[in-house]
Amino acid sequence: MRQGLSRYEPGAHLWAPFVVHFRGGVASLLAFVIAYFATVPLEDAMALLTLGAYTIVPAAGALYATVWGFMSVAILHRLRYRDRLRLHFAWYAGVGAVALTLFALATLAVSRGIATGYYDPSTSPLFLAFLAGAPVVGAAGAVFGRWVIDKGIIWHRWIVREPLPDVFTFVEGKHDKDDFKRL
Repeated sequence: MRQGLSRYEPGAHLWAPFVVHFRGGVASLLAFVIAYFATVPLEDAMALLTLGAYTIVPAAGALYATVWGFMSVAILHRLRYRDRLRLHFAWYAGVGAVALTLFALATLAVSRGIATGYYDPSTSPLFLAFLAGAPVVGAAGAVFGRWVIDKGIIWHRWIVREPLPDVFTFVEGKHDKDDFKRL
């Protein structure tokens, strides 16, 4: 059983419910929104958003926030006994940069494969932009997401209780084995 603590005690660990991690994933989308509107002309950005604003964007955002939440749970579990915030930010930035770069290159490879038949992302004119921008956006989004979930992370400790005694015990001389009946 897990018991929440107001501050650190020896043997305590960091933990947060998944909804807190999901909220951090939603907040980390801010880096994508800023990068999107900074690189795409406003009329093109708004036209693209209106095409999928009611169905695709919320579904993609929810999927991203869920995946980001699972990533955050894994990182926080790895760092559960460490309370240095800079270490947490460094881990989140590193994992976010690598994960988004790999995802961006995979997306670019699939889109090139569909368009040309060759799954080589380096043939795309956007390859260098993806290679330069994805780590920055991934790291910034992950650090911002970690900053958002900071209030929901609480120190916890495990409560270990003694096992309950057996309900049916046979004591020689008190009752016969045949006298036991289930109620």
